[in-house]
Amino acid sequence: MEVVKIKIENNKDEILEALGEAVYDWLDAIGEDAADTAAKKAPVDTGELKNSISHAVIRGDDAVAIGTNVPYAVWHEFGTGVFAEGGNGRKKPWAFKDRNGKWHYTKGVPAKHFIKFGATAHKSKYKKMLEDRLKEG
Repeated sequence: MEVVKIKIENNKDEILEALGEAVYDWLDAIGEDAADTAAKKAPVDTGELKNSISHAVIRGDDAVAIGTNVPYAVWHEFGTGVFAEGGNGRKKPWAFKDRNGKWHYTKGVPAKHFIKFGATAHKSKYKKMLEDRLKEG
């Protein structure tokens, strides 16, 4: 009878690290896609809002965030005036003077949900992307 010697190596740490990096690469890829999708739906006047939309991978939470640092983005995402979500806006129309001295009357701005749309529009695609990345790694 022949004796066969088998050496077993524990590569668990390397495997977990590779899986972790694959997940972070995936989060970065879906964050980029979500931010691009949100930017395409964002309202455009000067382009500042559209061009400010970005993403960040949050490693400690294994998550990705998309958003913008433009202060007025929240008005377009959730609406203002009579259109504000949750009934938190003004109930009646109002007037304001623009920088050229022209008066405008408004009921507010309807919600556009461009960030929410960017984060949710391609959910099924994101699952497939993760599966593909894990198969590659």
